[in-house]
Amino acid sequence: MFQLGLGLGQPHGAVQQVLVRGGGVIMTKLYYGSGDCTIEGNVSSLVIYYRGAIALYSKLPDGYTIELETGKLIISPSTRTHNLNDLFEYIGEFRVMSVTANNLEGDKESVLIKRVMDYSELLNTNAEDLTVKSENLKVTYIQGRKFRKTVILSKSLKGGKA
Repeated sequence: MFQLGLGLGQPHGAVQQVLVRGGGVIMTKLYYGSGDCTIEGNVSSLVIYYRGAIALYSKLPDGYTIELETGKLIISPSTRTHNLNDLFEYIGEFRVMSVTANNLEGDKESVLIKRVMDYSELLNTNAEDLTVKSENLKVTYIQGRKFRKTVILSKSLKGGKA
């Protein structure tokens, strides 16, 4: 049975309605787009099911690993667990299909997937107030260039070092 839950903490005071199997409210959110992937909530491990191929740079805390399988990224602790936030930077085509996550206690968490991109039709402002160039408003699932298969990089995609 599905029950209606309200997701709080939305930008500009908006309230988002979310259907949750078995009732409850989804408090865990995965954000991705524009080359970054982060998670918000009480999560210590997760599996991201996706389409595409990316080159990624891990931003996970020490003691965490990312395992690659076809269409799947498995993020898990090898030693002690932490509450995750920044996951990775990426370039390539990345379309998240679903996510399974566990909290610090090992219980399953429901995850809301939020694609973060700039859309010109969603702007609620004057043209004079724009801080994003109009050429950059047509963002897609592809960040940078395409890859044939997913790989993990040892250096940051933003010029930093590992």
